Amino acid sequence: MLIYVVTEHYPSLYKPYFDTQFEQFLRDGHDVRVFAFGTGERAVAPASPLLAELYATTSYLPTGRGSLPKFSPRIAANLLGAPSQRIAALRRARLARPARVDGLPDLGRLAAMPTQAPDLCLVHNLIAAHWVRFLRDLYPGAPVGFYYHGGELPGVPEISHSAASETFAASDVVFTNTEKSKAHAISRGCPGEKIVVSPVGFNLDEFPAIAKRSYRREGTLNLVSVGRLSPEKGFNFALEAARHLVAGGFRDFRYRIVGGGSLQEALARQIEASGLRDFVSLAGPIPRSAVLEALRAADVLVLPSISVGTWEENQACVVQEAMLAQALVIASRTGGVPESLAPELRPYLVPEGDAAAIAAAVLAISSCDRSVLAALGEAGRRFVETRYDIRRLNAQILGATLATRPSARVAG
Repeated sequence: MLIYVVTEHYPSLYKPYFDTQFEQFLRDGHDVRVFAFGTGERAVAPASPLLAELYATTSYLPTGRGSLPKFSPRIAANLLGAPSQRIAALRRARLARPARVDGLPDLGRLAAMPTQAPDLCLVHNLIAAHWVRFLRDLYPGAPVGFYYHGGELPGVPEISHSAASETFAASDVVFTNTEKSKAHAISRGCPGEKIVVSPVGFNLDEFPAIAKRSYRREGTLNLVSVGRLSPEKGFNFALEAARHLVAGGFRDFRYRIVGGGSLQEALARQIEASGLRDFVSLAGPIPRSAVLEALRAADVLVLPSISVGTWEENQACVVQEAMLAQALVIASRTGGVPESLAPELRPYLVPEGDAAAIAAAVLAISSCDRSVLAALGEAGRRFVETRYDIRRLNAQILGATLATRPSARVAG
């Protein structure tokens, strides 16, 4: 099966679930072509030969008028090679209400896509889906599945309600992570009957179980956070919680923050000002393999995210990665996080932006016997194993998308 995948950024350091999904498609014998509008924040090293080839063959699309000239050779070749296809697609798009093609950038993106029709299209991210809402007009026999990952990140222009509604309407089926993010999609104009709740999956072989996992090695509780160093991740509240712990006399912990971003210098200053240099470290961005090792070495993942604008944690994939590593989780009670966390670990959910509650959760876990920590770690792993297997979830996505295959669309 030929699958066209469109996403905003690829490869992406902070979205490893793309690699997991695409690589599984390839392992299952499908032909995958990825189209993106740019790469992620930092260079990513492919973890396998399949991904290396996928990175090398990713095609990029114009983002606006200023980027159109560098795509002109490809656009010209496609227009000359199949002019009737492009004209027919444009006519269908122009006749559609709301319009699928609005201005020169949209026309350039349409013309930059291949002439060969896929068996289906899968689009990740609302911005990317809005920019390629012509796909059903260009490939009238190929169903379009759209994976809604939630709202726009802080600093990214927010898509209007009308534009979001138009984007949902341009897809045959909409996937999203949780019931919470389903409600969010509905609030932005997506018909509820079009939505399938299907969380992001994981290659379980990448996370071998640890037979005799140790906790609180040498009497120290090891905490870790993984993510972009940006406002919505709430790491300033976790640092304030660490200050509370030290001020209250609890010093048997070490806290490592993994990731890079705009707040790195501000967080470093907060560590210094709070006297936390002996307790907290900023690791910066590290390779995927090192991230997984950091989770295996930690007793507890701390995810202090807060809602900002339209953005909130919809699934928080690092939570499932931590549970696969048999680590416990302290997380904000926000977005779809409670749904995505083992019931046994939900007592350690805390209100958004509540540093004192984070500190209290750390103390509660630190008081648990190691056997209790091990039981909680095993419960978390079982929760993920039964719900997040990428093989089953990919099959669900393909099946639900193909079930919408248009039988009555006629090209031309």
